[in-house]
Amino acid sequence: MEFKAPNFFILATSVLIVFMGDVLGADSSASIINDRKKFMKVSEQKMSIIKKNIELSNYQQAQENALYIKDWADKMETFFPVGSEASISNLSAASSDIWDNYNVFKELIKSYQESANKIVNAAKNRDKDRLLVAFEATLKSCNSCHDLFRD
Repeated sequence: MEFKAPNFFILATSVLIVFMGDVLGADSSASIINDRKKFMKVSEQKMSIIKKNIELSNYQQAQENALYIKDWADKMETFFPVGSEASISNLSAASSDIWDNYNVFKELIKSYQESANKIVNAAKNRDKDRLLVAFEATLKSCNSCHDLFRD
């Protein structure tokens, strides 16, 4: 009986590649989840600041903070890849319902993007009434999505 090192080598290498893919995939998923949680937390802080900016009629600061919200809204969807839903190991709050109802999720993101754009424009135009309406719409969009898709 002859030992065939090349076949063993190929098998061992294949197993290692599959294992590393799982490990790297997990690291990548964890990184995306951590980044997503960071963006969500900062967005929440920015919304609180925008509320104060509106009260003080500080349109410049409202616009600057709203630009962060707009940027996050524009890239948000990419931070929800399949497999990044809540689990014991990843501490994500994203419900698997996101991927079961992905069209609804995308519509809520679109609503968030539109209302964030309105905050930016209203602040730029120093229109306090429109700014307040846009702020409330953005807040409602956030809360609707969290109510539906957060564990």
